[in-house]
Amino acid sequence: MRTPMPIVLASLALTPALALAGEPVFGQPTTTDDSKVGLGWYSNAEARVLKNYKHADDFVLTAPAEIGRVVWWGQSSLHSHDDLTNFDSFEIEIYEAILVGGDWMPGAVIAERTLDLGATNPAPTGRLTPAGAIEYRHDAMLGTPIELAADTRYFIAIAAGLIATGRASDAWQWQDADLHDGWSATYSWAAGTWTGYQDSDSAFELYAVPAPATAAPLCGAAVALAGRRRR
Repeated sequence: MRTPMPIVLASLALTPALALAGEPVFGQPTTTDDSKVGLGWYSNAEARVLKNYKHADDFVLTAPAEIGRVVWWGQSSLHSHDDLTNFDSFEIEIYEAILVGGDWMPGAVIAERTLDLGATNPAPTGRLTPAGAIEYRHDAMLGTPIELAADTRYFIAIAAGLIATGRASDAWQWQDADLHDGWSATYSWAAGTWTGYQDSDSAFELYAVPAPATAAPLCGAAVALAGRRRR
């Protein structure tokens, strides 16, 4: 772990446009830098031998919304396959955010959805990691929407369900977005605890379904102090 970084304040602002399946209310899409494809946090919905983690990123909505659709980006760690062969599902969890020692961390689970891989509509983006793994965009409807408040910090964890969990099997990697606030947290399946990091942001978008009558700006911000991981 690196030497702790100073407190960082950052924000994300975007004017949403009406989508076919909802109004975007928060957005951190995949990195615009092709050279950074393959940078991200390992995030798996169950324990495995190596890369034994689940990851969560923070966000704040500027208006209340019922989240009915989630988009995210990621790829295999490419131990055995360059595609999604080792994954059969994805788990999406929303946590309340709590302060632990002055840092925001995931608290209680507010909502959880588990989706079969096909229900996430994985689509190759045409970009590859340096090792040759395929970057995928996932786009999933949640069924029952998740009601979230404005001006309240939450965490979202997106993690892959695994077919094989052994040393030679593929872990799933949640692709980095361009830097926004840089604060997130990682859960160690071995230790059973969350650790906060000031480092990078994960690639995801949230959509309100049904779309609200008026468009609202989207914003995310965090105050953070911590160390580092890397893939």
